[in-house]
Amino acid sequence: MKCSVLIVSEGIHELSGGHPDGALITLVRRLLGDGIELQAHSRQICEFKGHMHPGRGDRLGRKFIGIAKLAEREGFDAAVILIDHDGDNTRLKSATFAQQATVTSLPRAIGIAVRKFDAWFLADQTALSRVLSTNVDMQPDPEGIADPKEVCRFLNNSSPGDRRLRDLYSDVAAIVDLQILRDRCPVGFAVFAARVEGLRGAFS
Repeated sequence: MKCSVLIVSEGIHELSGGHPDGALITLVRRLLGDGIELQAHSRQICEFKGHMHPGRGDRLGRKFIGIAKLAEREGFDAAVILIDHDGDNTRLKSATFAQQATVTSLPRAIGIAVRKFDAWFLADQTALSRVLSTNVDMQPDPEGIADPKEVCRFLNNSSPGDRRLRDLYSDVAAIVDLQILRDRCPVGFAVFAARVEGLRGAFS
């Protein structure tokens, strides 16, 4: 089954890489599983400055809803939205608020990467070792690392070859053990993954 999905995130590391799709799109495709042919249309969240569902309170949550409603008007089958936590716990509440909102019937998966999207690529040292062609030790709790991008950059720069960071993320996304990723990033990835997997029923 072909499904047209609007995928919205913050930047190039999520949405583009050395593959036809970026790291986030690769993860979404793997989470949706076989039988669903994902037709991904990616946009950066900065493109949606004027789209906010009217109302009071929770501006971020209303922005998520506004993006979902726009995707519905544009004929998408679903929307996937992911931004970084950046030390702001209110973003987790905003994502849940928008995920549960009933003002749009569009299937959606709204997630917050704790503390940053980059942390997800430090969860599985076996996948990292394969991509970097060097032995990578198990990293500390990914969701507790203050600046996971710098850790990823250091590992990438210390390994053989010359690759962009976005390419590292795309390559790891293609082979990372998703269960390890769920276990080591329970607040961000595990919740996001469950919401993406929940879209399967909407596509059947």
